[in-house]
Amino acid sequence: MTRNILDKRLKSLISELAEMGSLVEKQIYDSINALKNHDVEHMLLKTEYEQLQKQYNDSLKEIKR
Repeated sequence: MTRNILDKRLKSLISELAEMGSLVEKQIYDSINALKNHDVEHMLLKTEYEQLQKQYNDSLKEIKR
């Protein structure tokens, strides 16, 4: 592999890690709010939806490669 390809993959990985960190931060915030409001059912549904959405986005990324 050339240096250029490795640099592109590294930048992509860094971007994906930053996105994951942001999603984790939001999930923690939403979870705390759900616990405060005793809204566990809503959080479970939202988490399941977000997991499906992530799988869909990951599939799209793989197709683009």
